[in-house]
Amino acid sequence: MQVKRILVIITTIVMIGVLVMSAVHAVDSSECVCRFYGNDRVLLEEVQVDEGAALSFITAPQIVGMRFIHWYLVDAHLNGDAGTKYAFSTPVTSDLYLMPHYEKLSDSTPV
Repeated sequence: MQVKRILVIITTIVMIGVLVMSAVHAVDSSECVCRFYGNDRVLLEEVQVDEGAALSFITAPQIVGMRFIHWYLVDAHLNGDAGTKYAFSTPVTSDLYLMPHYEKLSDSTPV
């Protein structure tokens, strides 16, 4: 009888722990994940941002013979409009995927 009582108490404690962890996770769900990809489509950095906050700019990798222009939004398949610059002042309301847009330097273009 004593063993049964101990098992009930342990089970109750575990269930309370699961409920608390679920509540904590629900609070964290107000964060958005922003993923920065390189020109080679490899993930460079993953940043968590509070929903409604602005995303901080990160420096794009330097590529020899290329000049970084801006970051642009892409979908989860990394397809997007490279001509549309992402505005880092925009409040983040969902997960984001960003790619760098580069232009090729001519021989006379300074870096």
